[in-house]
Amino acid sequence: MSRGRIGVVLAVAAACLIAGAVPAAAVRGGQPGQAAAVVPSAAPAGFPVLGIDVSSHDHAYGPIGWPAVAASGVRFAYVKATEGLSYTNPYFASDNSAAKAAGLLVGAYVFARPDLGNPVGQADYFIDRAAWHDDPQTLVPFVDLEWPYAGLHLSTCYGLTPGAMTTWIHAFIDRIRTRIGRAPMIYTNTHWWNPCTGNNASAAGSPLDIAAYTTTPPVLPAGWQSFTLWQYAAGNPAAGTFDRDAFNGDLASLARLAGGPPPPVPANRSAWSPSPTGSKAVLSPDGTPQYFGRASDDTLARWQFANGGFTSTSLGGSLVGQPTAVRAANGTVYVFGRTAANTLQVWSATNGTWSTATIGGSLAGDPVISAVVDNVPYVLGRGTDGTLWQWYFHNGTWFSRTLGGALAGDPAVAGAPDAVPWVFARNPENTMQQWYYAAGAWQNRPLGGSLTGTPVATDVKATVPYLFGRGTDNTLSQWYFHNGTWFNRALGGSVSEDPMVAGAPDQAPWVFGRNTANSLQRWYYANLSWQTGNVGGALS
Repeated sequence: MSRGRIGVVLAVAAACLIAGAVPAAAVRGGQPGQAAAVVPSAAPAGFPVLGIDVSSHDHAYGPIGWPAVAASGVRFAYVKATEGLSYTNPYFASDNSAAKAAGLLVGAYVFARPDLGNPVGQADYFIDRAAWHDDPQTLVPFVDLEWPYAGLHLSTCYGLTPGAMTTWIHAFIDRIRTRIGRAPMIYTNTHWWNPCTGNNASAAGSPLDIAAYTTTPPVLPAGWQSFTLWQYAAGNPAAGTFDRDAFNGDLASLARLAGGPPPPVPANRSAWSPSPTGSKAVLSPDGTPQYFGRASDDTLARWQFANGGFTSTSLGGSLVGQPTAVRAANGTVYVFGRTAANTLQVWSATNGTWSTATIGGSLAGDPVISAVVDNVPYVLGRGTDGTLWQWYFHNGTWFSRTLGGALAGDPAVAGAPDAVPWVFARNPENTMQQWYYAAGAWQNRPLGGSLTGTPVATDVKATVPYLFGRGTDNTLSQWYFHNGTWFNRALGGSVSEDPMVAGAPDQAPWVFGRNTANSLQRWYYANLSWQTGNVGGALS
């Protein structure tokens, strides 16, 4: 038991006695001088996947016998790594490697110290020492948020108001998400969380590890509808027991809580669909059009054409901003949108049956569909941390990760000469930034020029994309790739909003935009140069 977890034990002990706490049960295991190996007994009914969590306190009577722990039926373990800005568990590295060698799935946890401030610094200190690897045996880390232990001599909520506590927690978990590309799990107790955050529900996008020493699932903190882990019994190093946890699912689901290999990258472009950026309107499998938009109650609405007219239905979920949709080759329709919690929501339908799920990550703008591989879209978006984020589906699970770089607006996608589409966006310096996949990893670089708003990119024409945007001087700018180098130039004219691109009878596309006179402006390529003219009309 960590010295931090003592707070939970004391705070919920009375409730556990009333509700019927699970008695501790363990036997000595391994070689002489080794600490106990848990033999899970009287675990909560219906939760067969069991684990433990340990800290330096569990070494008070000798090292932990990890092979015996695994032999007792334990499937996973969490090990305390750090606390604050200066403490590192001296046993973390050895416990982490020994537990993995015994075949367990293993994660690191941090005891959070809101009283010390500097949530970003504490998160960095933790991740720098947490041995995080995006692999199938490393579980997503968790943040221990609970009562301060007695030695700190602090009030229940560390002297913070509910608003200050909520701000601190978000800064901490957002930093971890930025560093590893995954939302960390939150370990807490309802009787600490609700009063100390003012019943704040905004962290429910993170998985929950609920501490409650009862025989039935407990009442959850504000915002959460389910839990991922349940710490159902406290350990006692003197008695040879560890804190015991139950996973809310089967072994396959537990494996999805771990990392995984990166998404497969096809060796040639033909394996990708033609890089759709998504649309609000797509065809149904029967060929009739359907349209998607945000309803007045912030759910997803769908308009379907049938029997000579359109009917609308609500597909539920939570939506901020505008959705984007695509239909895969197998007929499945996918719709993506940003939720009020700044995570990604997906709606999908096969054979007319719709389902929706929140797939996490960090999203500050509207998502963009970059490609469809094996009938599942790849999705990109601007993260709340100002970097480019990617969502992908692999081995039955959605993953999200940051691709780095810096962008100040929504991205645009275009096909590329190699397999993986190129991504473009305005960076904080109001110039063009490019992301591309090379040497087995995502890279990014500035392309220069002058850019206001979101760029528009076409698919490959003559082996390279056409890329346009509104310059800071309200003229049209073009970026183009030639002989391995990016160039940019002003095409003149007048444009007062993001341009649009359409195919044209000749090689180069036509570009349209509202000019400063609120009429339609066109740019087109003729006689070996770009021309522009006012098409007229009235736009607002």
